[in-house]
Amino acid sequence: MLRSLTERMLPELGGAQPKTAFRVPLAEWLRGPLRPALEAQVARGQAFAEDWLDRPAVRALVDQHVSGRANHSRVLWSVLAFGSWLDRQRGTCAL
Repeated sequence: MLRSLTERMLPELGGAQPKTAFRVPLAEWLRGPLRPALEAQVARGQAFAEDWLDRPAVRALVDQHVSGRANHSRVLWSVLAFGSWLDRQRGTCAL
């Protein structure tokens, strides 16, 4: 409906354009600007202190990811998101 309305109101746009994916460079972010947060989470996060996650196993994934030997961005993003959420719930901060 929105596309139809837009075509009538703004014909100079040339009609409907195909959808394009929005790629988030998560693997690169976890190797770059998010790396300190990820490292802090693994070192001091409540998810590890409370044994929700296995620190040596996640540490191995981080090392493989950062070195470029593997892309564990989906798992590591989940670790970072869950760990950050849990830290907030507990009133602590790993960063």
